[in-house]
Amino acid sequence: WAGDDLVKQAEKKMASFTLFGKQEKYESSVELYDKAAAQYKMNKNWQEAAEAYMKCAEITEKHLNSEHEATTYYLHA
Repeated sequence: WAGDDLVKQAEKKMASFTLFGKQEKYESSVELYDKAAAQYKMNKNWQEAAEAYMKCAEITEKHLNSEHEATTYYLHA
């Protein structure tokens, strides 16, 4: 599935080491998880979509310090 490929890309991005640009790393990961969730929803894979949205929320809340955006992702999940 296209969603699976996007999740793998997001996981790879999260695992990458960087001294600088951590904000960009997290933002890119959230974007990939969000796209994966949309793909899963289109294919009616609701559990996978919810898990991808949960990842978006967790990263946004923990690393990007945006409670408002995190709440939006939790609602989607």
